[in-house]
Amino acid sequence: YVTPPSGSQRPFRARLQESGAPYLTALFVTPVTAHFTQYLFPGTSMLGAQPFGTVLALLGTSISLALWCLYRPRQPWPLLFQVFTGALLAAWVVAVVMANVHGDAFNLTALLVPLFLLMVLLKRPQSRNVRRAGDALAWSLIAMTVVAQLLDWMGLRELRYDFWNRLPFIDQIIGPIGRWEGPFGSSNLAGPIGAFLVAYGLFRCGLSRWAMVVTGSVIVFMSDSRTGYLGVLVALLVAILFRPSIGRYQMTGVRRAVLFGVVAGVFVTLIVALDPTINGRTTVWSLFLNLFWSSPFVGVGGEGITTAIQGDGLLDGWATHGHNILIDPLARFGFFGVAALLVAVSSALVLTFRAAKARQQSGLVLLACFLAVGVTEDVVDWRYLGIHVLPLLLAAMLGVGATRQRKGPPL
Repeated sequence: YVTPPSGSQRPFRARLQESGAPYLTALFVTPVTAHFTQYLFPGTSMLGAQPFGTVLALLGTSISLALWCLYRPRQPWPLLFQVFTGALLAAWVVAVVMANVHGDAFNLTALLVPLFLLMVLLKRPQSRNVRRAGDALAWSLIAMTVVAQLLDWMGLRELRYDFWNRLPFIDQIIGPIGRWEGPFGSSNLAGPIGAFLVAYGLFRCGLSRWAMVVTGSVIVFMSDSRTGYLGVLVALLVAILFRPSIGRYQMTGVRRAVLFGVVAGVFVTLIVALDPTINGRTTVWSLFLNLFWSSPFVGVGGEGITTAIQGDGLLDGWATHGHNILIDPLARFGFFGVAALLVAVSSALVLTFRAAKARQQSGLVLLACFLAVGVTEDVVDWRYLGIHVLPLLLAAMLGVGATRQRKGPPL
């Protein structure tokens, strides 16, 4: 009788065949690496006219594909997750086709999106491996943030501060400071990253929880992003609502709905009273919807929006995007692209809601944070799989894993 090798003694190839974590981790970390490289070396070309970040995105996806080929999944995704990924793929098709119709420029990394989605769709990682990939995503975002700040302190790569921090007590304590945008390109893009780290960190343990929650909170605070604050508040609200009980009150479906309605009503009332235009966004939404109605099936594209700003004078120069995750693609790509996005979001919502009812709230909290951020900022360009769309994918995957555990046989 020969004793079988233990996990640490098994051949490396065999371990790659059993775990989906390597390929999924590579997929999640690649956009972060490419984004940070583009931040470090803006405009630097490599391999002809291709930016350095594009080359790294191609390389990282190639590594992911090699790891994916080795992996042997144990079971397929459920139908609803297949609908989710299919809808995202349909949204990408519409976005790319309409970009060509309107003459909008895009780079080669757009062609990686179907490969990314098909890899995930065809080979399902186990739920614990999804967690590992999610951890890698969160830690890579933290590392990018810390390194960018260190480079700024060392005078090697200066961070740009966007406008002035609007928090009333900042002036009195430390004087006026700019809104921190870090390596993300805008303070309104930095805030949602911080919100994601807080929402995801709530469900980690030990050092990971502290690092993610603290770093995310600092990012939201320093960026002074109302979008980021909204994402954090909604994530915390959903996490509380789906606790088994609050104090001595058991949380039923009716109590959750009532409490959510009351909180949402109070919040909307405060917004209307303090800032009814939401910092000018309501005007932008109205004008973008008018652009959509002028071409409801194919949209007006980026060129049409530029014309509305420069030629027609309908929009201010800062309103180059729709500041809403559905209104912006409505104007750019038309009805069919947004219809696909609604199918994707609805599928993810059902998956994560089922999991939350089984006391696995992380997917629903991440999705709630993503959607809350999308109310006032269109952080995703649906032609690409950038760092801001990864929380949506991660939320749906976590929902599937939790649901499977609930419905499976007892361990």
